[in-house]
Amino acid sequence: MEDIDKIVLYQRNYFKTMKTQDYNFRKHQLEILYQKIKYYQKEIEQALYSDLKKPVFEAYSTEIGFVLNSIRFIQKNLKKWMKPHKKLSPYYLFGSYDTVTYRPLGISLIIGPFNYPFQLVMEPLIGAIASGNCAIVKPSENAPSTAKIIKLIIDETFASEYIYCILGDSIITASLTHSSVDHIFFTGSIEVGKKVMMAASEQLIPVTLELGGKSPAIIDDSAVLKDAVEKIAWGKILNAGQTCIAPDYLIIAENLKDEFIKLWKVTIEKFLCKDDYGRIVNEKHFNRLIKYLNEEQIYAGGNYNKDDLWIQPTLVNGDKSNYMVEEIFGPILPIVTYNNRDEVVDIIEKHPFPLAMYIFSNDKHYINFLTKRLSFGGACINDCISHLISSKVPFGGIRYSGIGRYHGKDSFIAFSHKQTIHHRVIKRDIISLYPPYSKYIYKLVKKVLR
Repeated sequence: MEDIDKIVLYQRNYFKTMKTQDYNFRKHQLEILYQKIKYYQKEIEQALYSDLKKPVFEAYSTEIGFVLNSIRFIQKNLKKWMKPHKKLSPYYLFGSYDTVTYRPLGISLIIGPFNYPFQLVMEPLIGAIASGNCAIVKPSENAPSTAKIIKLIIDETFASEYIYCILGDSIITASLTHSSVDHIFFTGSIEVGKKVMMAASEQLIPVTLELGGKSPAIIDDSAVLKDAVEKIAWGKILNAGQTCIAPDYLIIAENLKDEFIKLWKVTIEKFLCKDDYGRIVNEKHFNRLIKYLNEEQIYAGGNYNKDDLWIQPTLVNGDKSNYMVEEIFGPILPIVTYNNRDEVVDIIEKHPFPLAMYIFSNDKHYINFLTKRLSFGGACINDCISHLISSKVPFGGIRYSGIGRYHGKDSFIAFSHKQTIHHRVIKRDIISLYPPYSKYIYKLVKKVLR
């Protein structure tokens, strides 16, 4: 077992040299990472196929290409983000001004999940580098082939006292979360996220938690049903449903349910190709997913192959379903119906603070009501998954679905401390605020601060 305290100490000493804070250093590190990812593109694709049977299109579009695009966006904007902003002080602090700048937090610990094992390690790492931090990276042990290629890339690209990759199981993860790092960025389940936050709280280490929860898709009578079915089906079969923002259950008007099921069957038959559909990551998660299938009322699908870790995209009755208890994280979609739109809020609030919400409707007033009434991480209107794709907008959850946000500038902010420094230009005080306090000063302060 590696000496984690020694690794942290090495990185702490390197961070104190302040090399990582230089703009040219940061930009160069991002560039060599970009080039190394391009160099190992085929090996990354092979690793993702080995771990998840991820088709090459998904491997590139949702993982490799996503990361490359993110690096280029951050490189283009980094100098502007790093520039200190000068702000004039209020008139009652005449003769002074403030500068606001983003300072690196120090050593960031990045713990990745298995579902997008390359992207969800590299994307936060880009933010850590851009913000001038050192970093310790822990890929998921449930995606071992991808973890190995990540370690190879990091070992070949960076000095270990700057960026260090460590492989291992949950015991290593627990040791890392109890180490004296300066920031923890964790992506994974709510239950493990609670443990990470508890460990961090012992040393008051700030955390960014990217979790999940039960993300609803809502369809009302004004929606274009065929379009809604196609988008929801795509969001559910992407990565075999192992996506933190996949539609976790469907809420649909009762009169639309039968037509939805009919269109779903046609759509899945059209979409589903053996080479373009991934597999469940391992037998443990496969068994978790099929455990309740025989007890459910199945509307469509329901077949599976344990030897191949393959589960057919499946619709089930969501009323009293075992799949409505916690996040599914697989290609099973419970359907819950309503007769009155007022019921929708109550259904969603039984599973509060989803990471994503998908509203398929052309009723602007109802859309506005739902987005203002409910608390959720992010949403798509008449679309699915797409709010995650842009590198220019923040992504993150709320409460049970996460703490903090990242992507683009928000990645830079997530790994930074926004710091204010006050500068006094005029050395002599025009009015003395020192004791003993006069009645005149008291009256003056009351006039100013009101």
